[in-house]
Amino acid sequence: MELTDFLGWILSGGGAGVLAYFLMDRIPALALLASESKRYVAFGLSALFAMLAFAGLVGLGVQPLPVSAVEWVNKLFLVATSAFALSQIIHARELR
Repeated sequence: MELTDFLGWILSGGGAGVLAYFLMDRIPALALLASESKRYVAFGLSALFAMLAFAGLVGLGVQPLPVSAVEWVNKLFLVATSAFALSQIIHARELR
């Protein structure tokens, strides 16, 4: 797997949520959080990882460079909310 494939997986393949929940189980301070708190931290981590992956793909020239601040905000909002939704799908699967 190349770097662009990995970043693409984080961005659009649910990787941001997988990484967030992976870290939640392995970082002691996060593992000790109450269930509801873990969920909110996972939201934030998923969004952060996805936005960083998007920025990385823009920097590598794989994604087109947003030309204005408004376009940046729109793209990052889309990326963050998509990661949030996918993390919820992953979380729901773990609850079964």
